[in-house]
Amino acid sequence: MDTWEFLNSVYEPLFQRVQALGRQLAIAGYTARWSWYNLHSVRRGEEYEVEFFPIPVITAGHWCEVILELDSICIDAHLTNEQAQKLRWNRIPWPFEIYGVEDYTEDLYAPGMSRDELPQRIARYGGEIGVAFSMPADCGADEILAIVDACREWDAHIGKSEA
Repeated sequence: MDTWEFLNSVYEPLFQRVQALGRQLAIAGYTARWSWYNLHSVRRGEEYEVEFFPIPVITAGHWCEVILELDSICIDAHLTNEQAQKLRWNRIPWPFEIYGVEDYTEDLYAPGMSRDELPQRIARYGGEIGVAFSMPADCGADEILAIVDACREWDAHIGKSEA
């Protein structure tokens, strides 16, 4: 298999999945715009590494981004510190991580940590909070839509908050 065939074998399924998810988000009433982006920093093991290759990212309204990684799907959203302190994190059924938007390496919560002191950790951090839901690459569209719905319910946002 040459490079062209190899790349097409990787990118064709991503292209098909992003188109399908974009359509499903639109049917659910979201403005869903997508494009390809590179230079994401992702955790691989204990370290962050840069992805030089492009991956598809769907922007769902102004509430969150659905990021199709090669081996997972990440739904990413931001909350003001005040919003994050009030959120009932123990009721969230999906796996998630919480990080500082100003410093994404600031792990405020990761699987295995206690959620009990999460509001206090968020308050001490003081800045805007990012929440990332990491799902298996083959998770169903209904589950992704449920997370996007939750982000809208929380009035999450992407990009820098105006608050």
